[in-house]
Amino acid sequence: MFIVSPILRLIGRILSYILYGVTLLAAFGGKVDPQYMTLPAMLVLILPYLVIATLIVSIIWFLNRRIIPGALGIVVLVAGWSSIGPAVPISFPNKAPEGSKTFTLLTFNSLHLDDLKSPSGGADRAVRFLLNCGADIICLQELEDWNDCVEIQDLTPALRDSLFARYPFQAGSKSSDLKVLSRYPVELQKVTSPGPFKRAHRYDYFRLRIDGRPLDLINMHISSYSLSDKERQVLTDIHSPSSARHSVAEFKGSIFNKMRQSFRERARNVDELIAFASSLQGPLIVCGDFNDVPSSWAYRKMIDAGFQDAYSETSFGPTYTYNKHLFLFHIDQIFYRGALVPLKVSRLGHDTSDHYPLIAEFALENTVPKR
Repeated sequence: MFIVSPILRLIGRILSYILYGVTLLAAFGGKVDPQYMTLPAMLVLILPYLVIATLIVSIIWFLNRRIIPGALGIVVLVAGWSSIGPAVPISFPNKAPEGSKTFTLLTFNSLHLDDLKSPSGGADRAVRFLLNCGADIICLQELEDWNDCVEIQDLTPALRDSLFARYPFQAGSKSSDLKVLSRYPVELQKVTSPGPFKRAHRYDYFRLRIDGRPLDLINMHISSYSLSDKERQVLTDIHSPSSARHSVAEFKGSIFNKMRQSFRERARNVDELIAFASSLQGPLIVCGDFNDVPSSWAYRKMIDAGFQDAYSETSFGPTYTYNKHLFLFHIDQIFYRGALVPLKVSRLGHDTSDHYPLIAEFALENTVPKR
């Protein structure tokens, strides 16, 4: 025991230092252009988990009165805090400014209103969720046509009419999978140059009027990883050393290449979105399926362009919005700029889709209508 204990401590130190190094690399991975390197971008995806592991390991070292390895973990967290903060926020809900107008907005990749938990149930459960979610504005992704019975399974006219009665204003084009339901007047606007996206339709621009005051809204569905269901099961298929080796081999092949391309494509998508948004004035919300996480390269581009992240400014701790195949990542985002104050953002537990919805409450400042 006298010999084993120091050996175990040495192994523990080595593993701890490896964890600290990977955490630090992930913290700064979003500053590396994915055009040149892919691994740092991939590490950013698991940054919240690395941060939690680093914190736990540091505490264990402190409890065992090993100050140096414990302190090094804390140094890593402090050094990477500019990136760790958005991924693992320490914030709390805000109060609405006096005299402001508050409203709620829900963003949800609805997966064509399918029900993954009960496929035979059709769209019933998803639509009933939308009916009862309480949001003033609903931004949906992956929904092409409310009236297409092939896309939307078993949606009764009565239930659709109830939804439209609750949200009398609907907007969206049949040429995209982005739709908005609203209790306030909303119109789809023509996207002028630069845009729409050259490679695929990745956003739509809407104009709302909330008590007479305009609010710009961009509903987005940025490029995905394009992984097949089989490829997404690379983690859940690990049950033994042999299956682990198979999953690693598969990851090094098609999965890695697809992810590399998706990181690069999202960077181009976000450049085009930012260029278009620069032509807009006044309060603006950009929300939807961003397909990338806080502190990623694409996320940093949005922040550097003057947008703020509503979740990181009002919430405590990390979250995840994708919920399938153990890819538990926070890839649905709500950005804003202008005379808006985020009051609260919550992830809802509705599970018909492979994405959880986010609902946000905002205050619109200086709400006296312009003359």
